[in-house]
Amino acid sequence: MSFDLESFRKPIITSEPPLWSQESTTNFCLYQCIVKHFNEIKSALESQQLSTLKKIRIVSRKVAMDCELSPSILSKRRKPEIVQFISTLNEELELIFESEESRKITSGRKPTKHILKEENKILQIENDRLRNLRLAESFSMALENILTEECRTQANTIRQLKAEIERLNMTISNQAKLLQQQVR
Repeated sequence: MSFDLESFRKPIITSEPPLWSQESTTNFCLYQCIVKHFNEIKSALESQQLSTLKKIRIVSRKVAMDCELSPSILSKRRKPEIVQFISTLNEELELIFESEESRKITSGRKPTKHILKEENKILQIENDRLRNLRLAESFSMALENILTEECRTQANTIRQLKAEIERLNMTISNQAKLLQQQVR
């Protein structure tokens, strides 16, 4: 089972455009242009073509110019939803940039053989620990299954023995009555 954080995140850009983008053709054009810029920057980041934080931002002026609109239309006062959407996408792009940057080797040196052996030893210890935990969990589940089955059989045996005791008590009381009748 693979674990990926992307499966737990809500996507910012969905297949259905938000309601504010459907209010007018201008808003829809701006929305499409913003999404296009986001996808271009994201693909450039993933292919590691962009190297500075300044290049990874969606610039509202460029978006407005691409839609052949005045850059003054994209202000917090006129289009607050669009400005908020751009800032949200910019935050997402910064996260992608930082995660891509963290994957890169920051120093020009390769790890030495000694460091690699130490890391290998630590990872083997962790692997053994996780394997032991899985084995312990498996054994405890098997033992629990065996114990529950044993408990069921013991409970069934107890019920049968109680019924037998009750039957024998009835027999004893019947024989005691019979004996008393014979003695009289």
